[in-house]
Amino acid sequence: MKKVIKDLAMFKLFTKPVSQYITGKRLLVISISICLLFAASALCSIEAHYGLNSSDAGDPDLSNPDETPSDIGAVRMGDHQHEIYEMPTGLVSSGIKWMSFPVINKITAGYNVSQNFFEPIVDPDILDWVQWKAPDTQVTSMCFIDAFLQNGDHVVTSVQGYKLKVQDDMFDEHEIVVSGYRQAPYTIISLKGSGEENWIGYFCKESSNVLDAFSPILTKITSITTQYWSITQIFPGVWLGNGGERVLNDKDMVIVKCTEDCSFSWNNNKPVPPKSKELPKEFTYTEKPDYTPVYIDLDQAKNPNLPTEIGLYVNGVCKGAVVVDSPEINICAYLDTNETITEENSQLVFYYPVKSAGDQRSIYHIKGKSLQHNTEGSEYYAIKIYDLDNAIPVSSTAMLSQKYPNSQNADGKVKNKLAQGVKSPCAEV
Repeated sequence: MKKVIKDLAMFKLFTKPVSQYITGKRLLVISISICLLFAASALCSIEAHYGLNSSDAGDPDLSNPDETPSDIGAVRMGDHQHEIYEMPTGLVSSGIKWMSFPVINKITAGYNVSQNFFEPIVDPDILDWVQWKAPDTQVTSMCFIDAFLQNGDHVVTSVQGYKLKVQDDMFDEHEIVVSGYRQAPYTIISLKGSGEENWIGYFCKESSNVLDAFSPILTKITSITTQYWSITQIFPGVWLGNGGERVLNDKDMVIVKCTEDCSFSWNNNKPVPPKSKELPKEFTYTEKPDYTPVYIDLDQAKNPNLPTEIGLYVNGVCKGAVVVDSPEINICAYLDTNETITEENSQLVFYYPVKSAGDQRSIYHIKGKSLQHNTEGSEYYAIKIYDLDNAIPVSSTAMLSQKYPNSQNADGKVKNKLAQGVKSPCAEV
């Protein structure tokens, strides 16, 4: 500390008007050079003595080599970054997108307030809603009611996860451009237990396998859910949903349920290449803000010829579909309120990419003994398929509803409208 004060004194000395000490053009140039040299020396001394190299132990009972308490120090800020966040459009996933914001401008006053942060889409002709859930609270929505914006004063953070939805007919692309600092990867995140949903953002630049990312607290987690996949722990270390292949990427939003309160920081000791879930193209359905996972085990040993896509139909309506990327898959089922999946009302439709349109699809009737419905902790359905060959080709069976996929609807795309009777989350704000 004495050395720092001494250097500061020298800095002040050599930054006084040069005319107080010398005259002459030649001496003036020399004196200015000396001033700059001492200024640099003083600043370097301050940096070294005030712990910008993050060498402090953080324990006030200890001392640094300069005899200052070890908690007097600082951590160098991360590199300033420029980030572009792509907003959802009505062309994908019914205009819904789950996301987080690892880089936020926290310096400019008011910039990270929700109505300012989301300014490019804060328009009643564009925005349907933005949702978030803080600990010990219900889901909150920023939306327009009678042309007035509700809940626009929320402070956007990188730790928080968000769901966004644009209007059904909004097909233009919008972006949020941010210049700021990335959230520190070692940030401590607190999670609530007792099955409460924790909406959090993944703000690490490198991607990570989901089980590695949550490794510090895996034993306390019951389920991990993203927009297009989920995994559920049914026994210690036993997961449904092929967790070994699921990857978290920068800007992902995750919903986590735990058995008890806990905290952690993202573990990213084993970065992996980014990996996103491919979306189905052969089935027509409507996404909603939430879904119920349906885990399907195809048992490839008994079913060597797997379909490329599978659709789930409940009461004759497609409720979700999935691209088959492994024998263990899960369908995000967008069920109506109080709607359930039963042996009597539900079927799976398998899609095979063959030339003949008549036998591209087959219907598999779910058998009661292979269907499991769990409602304790995290709700899910599990289906074990051991007789794939018993699926009936669509072309040779009577259709129960015109809503089933058929040769006239073989190229159905995911629709971008909310189904009739589906109420916006803002209706009750």
